[in-house]
Amino acid sequence: MDKKRKGCVVISVDDGSVDNYRLFQMFARYGVSATFNIITNRIGREKYLSMQQLREIYHHPLMEIAAHSYSHKNDEDDILLGNENLFEWLDIEDKTIGFASPGSKMHLDFVRENEALLRKYGFLYVRSSSNPEPSAHQIALAEQLAAQGAPEGVVKNVPQLVYRFDGMYIPSAVVYQHTTVEELTALADLAESEGACLVFMFHRVEKPDEEHWNDLWCFDYDKTEAFVRYITERREAGGLEILTTSDAFLKFSHP
Repeated sequence: MDKKRKGCVVISVDDGSVDNYRLFQMFARYGVSATFNIITNRIGREKYLSMQQLREIYHHPLMEIAAHSYSHKNDEDDILLGNENLFEWLDIEDKTIGFASPGSKMHLDFVRENEALLRKYGFLYVRSSSNPEPSAHQIALAEQLAAQGAPEGVVKNVPQLVYRFDGMYIPSAVVYQHTTVEELTALADLAESEGACLVFMFHRVEKPDEEHWNDLWCFDYDKTEAFVRYITERREAGGLEILTTSDAFLKFSHP
């Protein structure tokens, strides 16, 4: 653990469905940074972000747009086409971008073994899901929390805490429909107390009367706002930072 470094949380939102624009508006209202990972062949389609909305999010100073492929595949052609779309649409001159692996298919070993190729694609980082190599400290911390009766959703995500990035790979805590606000806030508290970074992976965020609200990959809008209020309160108290994925990656890649 790093007591000298302030803990950090990241909100990373996949796919670019139209509800993400309302989510962006919530984040902007609270002054919260976030990363939106875009499947480019869905932009402009029904139930997805418009080109105008995508560009508005990109140009907001607190937000990051990252790649999520062209059609939600991890193969080279799909990845490169998705990148080319974003570079052109958003006029990204340095051709560098973050990447959220579709379905979290890119695991730690793959990223390690293919770092040169991934850099060639223009990627700053690759965000996936779990960390398969928890440290001895993380294992002990998870066991301690389990013994104290912490919720399973907290215990299982202890390995996703990052104390320092040694490569391109970023693990994340996946937010499901059944995830509770208490689990999210407890994980944010862990990031703060450990001086670590924790990325939360969201997808759709809807209200109870909306189409996908009860889907596994959809989280409740009011619960999301409750979590956002909590982390902004911790930020205002001086205990926590809220960053985009790229800003957190750069900050936690250095001693």
